[in-house]
Amino acid sequence: MNITLYDNINEIHGDEKKDRAKEEIYGLWQECFGDSKEYTDFYFKWKVKDNRILTIYKEETLCSMLHLNPYLLSLRGGQIPANYIVGVATKKEERRQGLMKILLEKALHDMYLEKMPFTYLMPAAETIYSPYDFRVVYEQEPWNEIMKAVTQDVKEKNRTGYKNITVKPLDPEEKDSVKNLTAFCNDQLSKNYDIYVHRTPYYYERLIQEMKSGYGEVLVCYREDQILGCLSYMAEDAIYITEMITNPKDKEVLEAFAVYFNENIHKGMYENKEQKTTAIMARIVDFKAFVKDISATEEIGIVMKVTDTILDENNGIYQLKFTQKGCHISETTQEPDITLDIAEAAELFFGRFQRDKFINSGNIGTAVRREEVLDKLDKINSYSKVFINDVV
Repeated sequence: MNITLYDNINEIHGDEKKDRAKEEIYGLWQECFGDSKEYTDFYFKWKVKDNRILTIYKEETLCSMLHLNPYLLSLRGGQIPANYIVGVATKKEERRQGLMKILLEKALHDMYLEKMPFTYLMPAAETIYSPYDFRVVYEQEPWNEIMKAVTQDVKEKNRTGYKNITVKPLDPEEKDSVKNLTAFCNDQLSKNYDIYVHRTPYYYERLIQEMKSGYGEVLVCYREDQILGCLSYMAEDAIYITEMITNPKDKEVLEAFAVYFNENIHKGMYENKEQKTTAIMARIVDFKAFVKDISATEEIGIVMKVTDTILDENNGIYQLKFTQKGCHISETTQEPDITLDIAEAAELFFGRFQRDKFINSGNIGTAVRREEVLDKLDKINSYSKVFINDVV
């Protein structure tokens, strides 16, 4: 089997070869994902120019691909680069041959060399990625269900909105409006979340185009000139909310958005017939880089053995010294207090720690020290509040 990996089609020399590669990738995207031409065109205009695409060819035929889309994440006052894995696709006749495994492991190894703390994706199914040590770290709020109920209530009561509260589509030409929304969202998210995608004016200019490609908009709710919240949606077949930043208990804002939908968008709200929650899964890439910014409520020391079947470099026994500012990590030969595989470490540090699971797993040293170790783990300030909703 002749398999070739191209790290980045933008680095392929010769315009003819580059154009052909992009055409093949475009074709595989449409074949596997069924996105509209408008949305696919948005993606290849706005995303491919910045991203990295791993591809597998058999002779001259593109068989499989994986896209790494770079984002800047805000993390408790700091910022880290992280790749959002999207576009994992294999031609139908080439599936079940381990091609996705090759691409995922190649991507993880490359990101480790870049000292990237973690990577993330939005899975079609969790079972596809759990064997590669991805674990769920975020479930999206059921915004469509919330707004469906509010929209119906507003319609039945013939409510037309509130005095001094307006909803307007965000216009990319109104630079001050974009700048003000950027500041508002970063401020709101920093107050409520440990990890979120950092917003910039360019981020919103691109988001406007993404929503537009799905017949949607980015809406902003104002009380006079004060921003109260924002909502992004697509409406190709039905209204599908991709993100909402506001207080979900703020009835006035929710009803203002509902009035806008009733008066301007003559389509129903998306119904989640499969009752499937949109989720984000994350995978620790460089354990040392990941853990160094994690703090604790007080100074604690834990000796942790970490195992990783894909990234051997993460394997080891580590002395972790947590303070209120971060974690000092060093390798040690001491007997470990706790042994975790890299997926369990993600569960712990992303606040998905299940105390009973660890008690019964045998991963914690002696029974005498078990409660002591568990009490220390409880003092770690995990990244339990995550907010990541980008489609691609």
